[in-house]
Amino acid sequence: PALPVEEQRRRASARWAVKYALQKGILSWGRCEQDGPDCRGNVEAHHEDYDQPLKVRWLCVRHHRIEDGPKMRRFLKCNEGATERLPQPKTRILPAGIPMVATPSN
Repeated sequence: PALPVEEQRRRASARWAVKYALQKGILSWGRCEQDGPDCRGNVEAHHEDYDQPLKVRWLCVRHHRIEDGPKMRRFLKCNEGATERLPQPKTRILPAGIPMVATPSN
């Protein structure tokens, strides 16, 4: 099953925030945290929590997919059969016209 639109927006916002921070020098690329002979592909930013978009772990493509596997399964299981809609996130524009979605606080 596909992720709900709200979750897709939240994740996209976090990715855009990392991209912007890299361009502005706020973040810098790192090496795969699990650096070793089994690393494969480029290094990517891994979000443990999309509500903290600049708090990332640097993982190669292989380790990123391994790390995301359990998180995706948990998310899909928790939202299985959900009928209520998530609150609509508010969007604000960062410098350079990059949209950033802020999740509403309770």
